[in-house]
Amino acid sequence: MDGRFQKGPKSLWLFENKFKGRIEAGNLMNQLPLDLQVHIYLYALAKETGRKPKGVLYNIIRRPQLKQKKNEPLSDFIARIGEDVKKRPEFYFIRFEVGIMSREMKDFESDLEAMIHDYVMWYRGKRGTYKNGAHCLQPYPCRYLPICSQNDMSGYWQRTKVFPELGEA
Repeated sequence: MDGRFQKGPKSLWLFENKFKGRIEAGNLMNQLPLDLQVHIYLYALAKETGRKPKGVLYNIIRRPQLKQKKNEPLSDFIARIGEDVKKRPEFYFIRFEVGIMSREMKDFESDLEAMIHDYVMWYRGKRGTYKNGAHCLQPYPCRYLPICSQNDMSGYWQRTKVFPELGEA
């Protein structure tokens, strides 16, 4: 949790910094009801304070899109980025508020309860382990993709003892 603040005498808000390469405010606002991290922070804030947060103040910082030129010294490249930030601060820094409805908080609490239940069932061996293909190619192909997708272990080896330094169990 990056921070919290009061807006007015009774309004509690979460403060979140996000670093993004691409900023699409509409998509960020639409994605908030699905953002597990932010909802966990809102949930924790509510439990800690006994008050329902009113929303999130996003402080979005865009990663520079500039590339270092061939033979450009690093110091010159950094200075060029600095000049670009000075010229276009609105491009690099965006701040906006997203209110949170009580219904969204209740829906998240219900989802969280289900996630915890599923995790406990998995931990006890009563649920399977499922592959998550959402990040196989992002930002680059995972080096274990052949194992997960095709069960292809060629080029890999498996230890007989995971932690041989621990000795016999």
